Amino acid sequence: MTEIAIHFKQVPHSIFTQLKHDQFQPNVLSFRIQPDEGIFLSFEAKYPGPRLRLASLNLAFNYKDIFKTTPMGPYERLLLDCIRGDQMLFVREDMVEVSWKFINSILNEREKLLPRVFPNYASGSWGPESANKIIQQDGRFWQDF
Repeated sequence: MTEIAIHFKQVPHSIFTQLKHDQFQPNVLSFRIQPDEGIFLSFEAKYPGPRLRLASLNLAFNYKDIFKTTPMGPYERLLLDCIRGDQMLFVREDMVEVSWKFINSILNEREKLLPRVFPNYASGSWGPESANKIIQQDGRFWQDF
């Protein structure tokens, strides 16, 4: 899954005297890139009426549900662009060669610094443990699915 989730900060104070500000869940805005492309928002809301009751609500816009169709996969789009002659996603051979020359110079320098700068991790994992430690310093965390 590819998703960008923006976790908003906790509210600094509560407008409801019966509830403390830390009893509210922070709002989350998510942009799902693939699969199931869409935009999702979760937030807290007060039920209508005189009683103080809160509910966690979710708003969802999902392309597949709204348009009743499944978007083309990345390879389908690439093949269709190729068939149509749209070269926007394709480059010439000389550009590929120059790009690899540039990238190889970066990779060569990285190899010299690899043990000090870049914490390696197993393929298919969620990344190095040091990534968790960095974002936890100011109270953030990776969202688990």
